[in-house]
Amino acid sequence: MYYSYFDIFLLQIYLGSIVYLIGTLVRFLLIGKASFSSFLGLIVSFIISVNLSLFFWRIIPMKDLMLIGFVNIPAILSELTLFIIQFVSKVICKKCVRVVLLITKTLK
Repeated sequence: MYYSYFDIFLLQIYLGSIVYLIGTLVRFLLIGKASFSSFLGLIVSFIISVNLSLFFWRIIPMKDLMLIGFVNIPAILSELTLFIIQFVSKVICKKCVRVVLLITKTLK
């Protein structure tokens, strides 16, 4: 039987709906502002998270441990990966800004 990518995408959204909802709410609370760009960012991060969970679903060798109760393990892994990437990128951006400010102060 043939399943399209869209069918698998919808199945992943259905199985990981609780994890994606919690992850999106936490991400919204961390952003702290309600604007069009923040909502657009939430939608893009949701799509990236679902695709990343499909990738994890594909590479995890033990298919028996994909669901524990109502919790989708690849969805949790993808949300944690996105949170780590966002945290690291914020820390790196802050350090880059500090370095640039330090360089501009020394050049004056």
